Amino acid sequence: MQQTHQTPGPLATPKAFRRPIGAHAVLVSLLLADLCGLLFWLFVGALLTPLLWWIIQRILPMLHVSLLLDVGIVLILWSLAHSIFGQLVLKKKAEEAWEHTGPLIIVTIVILLLIALLRTSWMAIPAPVPAISPQPIHGWPLQLSIIGGDVAAGLTVLTHFTLWRRDRRKTADKLLPLSRAHPGGTLCRLIEQAYTIYRRGLARFAHPPLRRLKTPPAFFFYARTLAEEEARAHPERECYWEGGELVICQAYLSPEGEQAEILLPLIARLLHDYNSPATLVERLFRLAHLAEDSLWGVFVWLPTAVALSCERRWQAMERDRVLDRDRFAWKCGEGKRLRKLLRRQLADLQKTSQPDNTVPTLAERIDHLGSLLRTEAQQVKELRASLPPAPTAPPAAQ
Repeated sequence: MQQTHQTPGPLATPKAFRRPIGAHAVLVSLLLADLCGLLFWLFVGALLTPLLWWIIQRILPMLHVSLLLDVGIVLILWSLAHSIFGQLVLKKKAEEAWEHTGPLIIVTIVILLLIALLRTSWMAIPAPVPAISPQPIHGWPLQLSIIGGDVAAGLTVLTHFTLWRRDRRKTADKLLPLSRAHPGGTLCRLIEQAYTIYRRGLARFAHPPLRRLKTPPAFFFYARTLAEEEARAHPERECYWEGGELVICQAYLSPEGEQAEILLPLIARLLHDYNSPATLVERLFRLAHLAEDSLWGVFVWLPTAVALSCERRWQAMERDRVLDRDRFAWKCGEGKRLRKLLRRQLADLQKTSQPDNTVPTLAERIDHLGSLLRTEAQQVKELRASLPPAPTAPPAAQ
C-alpha cells in the first residue's frame, strides 16, 4: 500500500512585543527634539542677529581709540583662532589646545583692566588707525531678522551633515583592516544560503512576521583574534555590526557542520537589528556622542541631551533586546540550533565552575527558547490532528 505524506498547515504568527521605550519611542523622541532644536535656533538667530548688530555698532567706535586696547584685542583673537584651529583641524584634545592660550587670554584681560584703572593715560594713547564710527541703530525693540534665523537654521542642518560624515569616516576607519566579501564569491554564496534557510523558516507561519527579510548586500570578515577558550565561551562577540556593516569571524565561514551550527543562529540573531529600527537608534546614539565631543554640538544640544537620556533607558532594556534577538532567530527556524549553542556555553561554564552571570542569563535564554519551541511543537501537533486521515489504498480504476 502506498501512503501519501501530509504536512500540517501554517503556524500561527507570533505577536511582536511592544514596549514603552522601544526603538520607535526613541525615534519619535529624537525626531521631536530635533524639530524643537531647529525651531529654537531659528528663533534665536532671528532674535539675536539684530541685537548683536546693535551691540557691534556700539562697540566699533571704541576700537582704534586706544593702542593698548587694540593690541590686547589682537592678542585675544589670535589666541582664540590658534586654539580653535588646533582642536578642529589638528584634532588636538581640548585640554591640550587650550592649555596655554586659555591662561594667556585671561592674563591679557586682567592686564588691560589694571592699566585702565591704574594708568588711565596709557589707555588714552591713540592708535594709528582711525576710529570707526558707524551710524547707530535707533529704536527699541529691534525687529526680528529673517536672515539671521535662516543662517542659524542653516548651521543646524549643516551640523547634521557634518556629524553624519564623521560617523561614516569613523566606521570606514574601523573597517579598513578587515577583509570584504565580494558578491558572487564563495563566502557570499555561503551567507546567501543561510539567508535562504531563514526565509524558509519565516514562511512556515500563516502570516510571515516580515514582509521581506532584509539582508546586508555585503559583509566583512577577519581572522580570529580571541583565544580559543574565550571564543568558545562567547561566540556572539565574533559576529557583530559595525556602523551598519556585518562583520563575521572567518573561523565560522565554512560549510562544515560544526561551523554551520554556530554561524546560522548567530547571523539570524543579528538580522533582528537589521530588520528593525534598532540599527538606526544605535547610529543616532553614536551621532549624539560625536556632537557631545564637538564644537558643532552647540547647534544640536537639545536632541543630543534627549538622545543621551534615551540611551540610558535603552541600555537598561538590553535584557529584553537579547531575548528579542533569540526570538527572531526562532522565527527564522534557528531556535533548536541556538538553544544547543547556549546549552554548550552553559555546560562549559559549569565545567570550569564559573557563574552564569550574563544579563539575561544563559539559563533564562535557554528556557525562553524552550517555551517557544514547545509552543511551536504543540501547534504542529494540533495541525496534524486536524488533517484528514491518509488514504490506505489507491483509488479504484474506473
